[in-house]
Amino acid sequence: MRIREMAQTRVHYGYRMICVLLNREGWKVGEDLVYRLYREEGLRLRRRPALRRAVVHRRGRFKPTGPNQVWAMDFVFDQTL
Repeated sequence: MRIREMAQTRVHYGYRMICVLLNREGWKVGEDLVYRLYREEGLRLRRRPALRRAVVHRRGRFKPTGPNQVWAMDFVFDQTL
């Protein structure tokens, strides 16, 4: 009952924060128990909707027309001593 009351008054708190508040009030409960009871009551945080990103079309790769126009570096085998 106390978990449900806390979840209704503090809407943005999840089971971990409710567990901390219960321990401060004197209830000696662990996160696993609070999580199980939290889920059984059907309580859960509402997730924010994902932001959609603008679609960016890829540009084609650069086609070299002569030597020394494209360089690459292999970082796996390069070392500085």
